[in-house]
Amino acid sequence: MGVFLFWAEKGSTLYRRRGRTPKNALPLYPELVNPDEILKILTHGKDNKRANKNAHSINENIKAGNTREENIKEDNINENNIYKNNVREKDDKTVSAKNISAGIFKLESDRQDDSRDSSQEGSRESSPENSQDGSRDDSNEITPYEIKGIAYSQWETLSILLSIEDIASQEPELELAPEIIYWVQSAKFAAELIVKHRYYPDMKINERSSLYSYWRMLADKSEDNERFSILREGMPPSCRAVFPLISSVNKPIVKPPMKALAKPLENSLENYRCQGSGKVLEGFINWIIDGLARNVILGSDGLELYMRLKSDEERAWVSSIGDDKSVLVFEDGRGKQDAIYDIHKAWSASLKASLIEQPFRTCFRITPPEEKKKSWKLDYLLQARDDRSLLIHVKEIWEKSIDVTAFLQRNFENPQERLLEDLSIASRVFEPILKSLYEAEPSGCILSTAQAYSFFKEGAVLLEESGFGIIAPSWWKKPVNISLRLKVGVQGKSQGAVSRGILNLNTLLEYDWKAAIGDVIISEEDFKKLSRLKVPLVRVRGEWVQLDSEQIEKLEEFWKTKGQKDTKRLGDILRMGLGNEELIEGIPVNGIYGDTDLGDFFQKISGTEKLKELPSPGGLCGKLRPYQKRGFSWLAFLRERGIGACLADDMGLGKTVQFISLALYERQVQMIDRPTLLICPTSVAGNWIKELEKFAPSLKVMLHHGQGRKSGNSFTEEASCHDMVISTYSLVHRDEAEFKSVNWAGIVLDEAQNIKNPGSKQTRAVKELKGDYRIALTGTPVENRLTELWSIMDFLNPGYLGSNAYFRTKYAIPIEKDRDALKSKKLKSIIAPFVLRRLKTDPSIIKDLPEKIETKTYCILTKEQATLYEAVVQDMLEKIEESEGIERKGMVLAALSKLKQICNHPVQFLKDESSLEGRSGKLERLFSILDEIIAEGDKVLIFTQFAEMGHILKDVIKKQLKMDSFFLYGGVPRKNREKMIDSFQNDEKSPSIFILSLKAGGVGLNLTRASHVVHFDRWWNPAVENQATDRAFRIGQKKNVLVHKFICSGTLEERIDRMLEEKRELAESIVGTGEEWLTEMSAKELGDLMKLNYSNMMAEED
Repeated sequence: MGVFLFWAEKGSTLYRRRGRTPKNALPLYPELVNPDEILKILTHGKDNKRANKNAHSINENIKAGNTREENIKEDNINENNIYKNNVREKDDKTVSAKNISAGIFKLESDRQDDSRDSSQEGSRESSPENSQDGSRDDSNEITPYEIKGIAYSQWETLSILLSIEDIASQEPELELAPEIIYWVQSAKFAAELIVKHRYYPDMKINERSSLYSYWRMLADKSEDNERFSILREGMPPSCRAVFPLISSVNKPIVKPPMKALAKPLENSLENYRCQGSGKVLEGFINWIIDGLARNVILGSDGLELYMRLKSDEERAWVSSIGDDKSVLVFEDGRGKQDAIYDIHKAWSASLKASLIEQPFRTCFRITPPEEKKKSWKLDYLLQARDDRSLLIHVKEIWEKSIDVTAFLQRNFENPQERLLEDLSIASRVFEPILKSLYEAEPSGCILSTAQAYSFFKEGAVLLEESGFGIIAPSWWKKPVNISLRLKVGVQGKSQGAVSRGILNLNTLLEYDWKAAIGDVIISEEDFKKLSRLKVPLVRVRGEWVQLDSEQIEKLEEFWKTKGQKDTKRLGDILRMGLGNEELIEGIPVNGIYGDTDLGDFFQKISGTEKLKELPSPGGLCGKLRPYQKRGFSWLAFLRERGIGACLADDMGLGKTVQFISLALYERQVQMIDRPTLLICPTSVAGNWIKELEKFAPSLKVMLHHGQGRKSGNSFTEEASCHDMVISTYSLVHRDEAEFKSVNWAGIVLDEAQNIKNPGSKQTRAVKELKGDYRIALTGTPVENRLTELWSIMDFLNPGYLGSNAYFRTKYAIPIEKDRDALKSKKLKSIIAPFVLRRLKTDPSIIKDLPEKIETKTYCILTKEQATLYEAVVQDMLEKIEESEGIERKGMVLAALSKLKQICNHPVQFLKDESSLEGRSGKLERLFSILDEIIAEGDKVLIFTQFAEMGHILKDVIKKQLKMDSFFLYGGVPRKNREKMIDSFQNDEKSPSIFILSLKAGGVGLNLTRASHVVHFDRWWNPAVENQATDRAFRIGQKKNVLVHKFICSGTLEERIDRMLEEKRELAESIVGTGEEWLTEMSAKELGDLMKLNYSNMMAEED
């Protein structure tokens, strides 16, 4: 009937002919892969000894072709080229793979690469030469090529097609061509037809005038016809472009015309006598079905049937549909061929006539027993095919005895005969129907509860698949789950701790479980009755429901072995309630209750009951926005119970001030009298100092950082005199002894993604610190892998998500690799009480936000920057003191420019091309901000007043983030400038970072796609900076704009910023001429302005 060919292009081993090329041979397909390489791919995982390393290093494009079998050219291949299959056909012959040649038409305009290996004979001769510029004018040319591939039996072909997507997922370099993906869908359809028994035997006369039989598809159902039509219309043209090669003993192939008449490939193929898509698809499905139907070994019943056949015709027919040899063989030759063919045609015609859909179909309606009765009723109905709501009881059929009856304005031919025929078929599927057929006018049957359950479990499904209608209660396809309700209490030794509010996830709780059906809790007496039921159909509150018998068995076994009371950690019980995890395998926990205090805790932590919103704490210099109050109250709720919390709000929503509010609150209510340890990246430590000074000046803050930091007992004594100690991740491991010497009230991590690597020394040291509570602040709890989330959660609440290995197996791999939506939803549920993440786009948040949020981002100087800064200040102050007039003004401006360049990056000041990484505090801070912006899918503008710094930023962003960025400065031509702006505004795939020089990009641009603005260096004129910010913050902006103004701590940048803040109302008049006002300062004022303030600055660690 046909052959299905797997072939490939662009692999590591190309196919080459051996010996002389036949005179009339077609050229080999460009970059045709050797069949041996395809064999290794397709047998991967079946024969590990055969799948060598080459199969893992190819860049393969696997394709497929389907063509007729009669004139396929098959090579003589040796044993090494044959794959022996473990699946055996009924005559015990091994199924083998064969090397097969075929032809294919190729539309030359599809060609991606004109290069060929010179040893692929004829490929150059049959193609036009390349033009001088490398282009080809062959858009209308179709060329025939020879392809070489692997062919399998129908069984193996189906098996490979159904698994090839899994094979491809394990081979990163393997690409599946559109043809393969199409045939995979077609194979799935063929498999479904086989499973539903939608096939029948047919006959044909071949070119040798012999009668042969084959199995073919039966797509008489509307849904099957629709599926076939979709596949037919969606067939890629290349699936039809394969044709058989004539073997050397027959006539050589006649090459078709080379021009395609300027038509698409699918239309041009008609000129080359290629089959239509419908015939190709039907041929493939019939080929699969025929091979599998013949592979079924006749059982004892089939053998007995064969032995009872008396005529030669009957035995020939049965043999031909069940044997490898499809040709009918008669004992006295072909004399009886015509007679049996005529009989078959008559049978086939009657079959097709019986398949013509009538306006009605037989339908079965099952009705539960009435109150205090036990019998179920199965009624027989007619259901209109075009309107399933129109029903007729079969009693009306028996009242009319005419051949054509009209019901509901629809004619129904031979209704009684068809009804009896349908009931006869249905009785083979569901046996209780058979008894009703002994009645003169069957209209229904009575069922026991056991029979009703059998109907729901199997009968209804099989009847539906056979085309009958089913009307049943809505629950019949989905059993009602039994779930557990846990009543929890605190063990005696823990009760005092809970009454004092000291509760954590390791607290041991007692629990008592009860089973529930839906919302109805089952009493112990009802449970005992339930366990004695033989059939899981029960009446609950007057309604019948179907239960899962396996759940009943497991529940009974657990009750017998463990009883109804036990103890578990609070974290384990909480995880069960939040994630529907199972106390008993297969039975989820769906509700947790407790006494007054504990019950209140479970209601609040699960979100069932709202948390009490706390007022802003005393001592807070500032006003909390509504969502910040909710965040602070949430932190306080978990902190009071010693449970770790991760505040993961979007950048700019004020995580810092929410934690500062908690720090003030816990001291206000005298919750602690010990210091809190805050660990953060070095680049933001200065920011924390400034924010605490601004919002909580009453808190005593100690910075543990730098070469002069305290150690040993002096550190312990100093820390105990402060409310908060701030240090950095780089010191946690180095000063581990000092940190462990203090009994901390709490451990707080800012930018908590710094502990995403669970195996690092830094992470291990952080997790070993002791405190009453733990808090993580991060805008990106997951950057690349879910194990990063596990590491943060393991710090906050150790053991809650299990071990790292358990978490990977249970959640990370199913979610990341398999895209398991249910596991993702479950993980989200069980971490929800401990992770609070709000986005700027949330409706409940955006109404609380101002349209523009300006923040000052304090950055540190590296040791190199500090050294250069000091040297320039000393040199310039001496020169300025000795000069006057215009020369002095010029020197002051030059000094300011040099100091700004040093604050930006030493490379900008030194004008060298040395390494950029690790030498600038501003650059490190910029990348930490960009990471969050990119993770959120936002766009950002970065302003600098130096074009050379813009070039540096563009290069380092490309190198470090592997991302392109736009850069607009004075040297960009107008057309390029407009193209950049249009792309940034309108193209989703355009770079999300736009660097602009302040002068070239500060006015006249509309860049509202950006929701972040970074002023990398400052232009000491607020009006100019505001104009630049307004490139994003203007009409058309749909998001809130977050502005980051970078300032280096302890430098002139910080002091000038403070001066402007102190005189904000007069700022524009003071600095109206840019930075000229700074040149009027005295030498002493300039010295105070420029000199480094070591008490305010931070430098990198040794």
